[in-house]
Amino acid sequence: MDAEDRGEGTSSRNGSAIEACIRGAEGRVQIRLEDGSSFFVSSEFADRNSLVSGSHVSDALLDSICAEDEKLRAFEKAVTLLARREHSVYELELKLRSRGFKGNSVSAALERLLKVGYVDDRRFAEVWVRTRLRRNPEGYSRLAAGLYRRGVDRGIVSLVLEEIYTEEESGRALEKAAEKILKRGNIERLAVLKKLTAKGFPYRQVEAHLQKLQLSD
Repeated sequence: MDAEDRGEGTSSRNGSAIEACIRGAEGRVQIRLEDGSSFFVSSEFADRNSLVSGSHVSDALLDSICAEDEKLRAFEKAVTLLARREHSVYELELKLRSRGFKGNSVSAALERLLKVGYVDDRRFAEVWVRTRLRRNPEGYSRLAAGLYRRGVDRGIVSLVLEEIYTEEESGRALEKAAEKILKRGNIERLAVLKKLTAKGFPYRQVEAHLQKLQLSD
């Protein structure tokens, strides 16, 4: 695991003056202290605290710079994770904390992500359900449980499943799930029934589908 993933800064906590203040892309400002340590902060933070080359850095200001640096790195790490796939807010929080970012930094990063629309639990739920139905179709109860485990609010879960998991979609999901099981070879009817109900499909729906397939015991 690299230093960034552990949430470690790129600098030590020594030095009392700014050697260089370098403004870069996307509003990032690199602060280099005389001791060689380096931090990144937002341009707003730099302007608010009058951070310029040669200015003195008190212990209190250095604490603020360290905190701002971690908040910025937490946000950028979250953006990297989101570039790979959609995440729920809860998933991102767990991943950022596992990489060593402190609670305040994680909260600030998530608040900023929500504000700019980079993370959205409803969008995540829609993508997750559609992907699940395509790759590993399940019944309503299993889909709902999967979203609950990922920290999605129950109200959002209900809205998303009501929109996507229609009666027609439920039938297609059951058909695909049964087909995948039956492709594995000769399986007794009772075993198929148990596997499908374990996937969250209602017993009566499964029983009706197996009768339609004329699958004998």
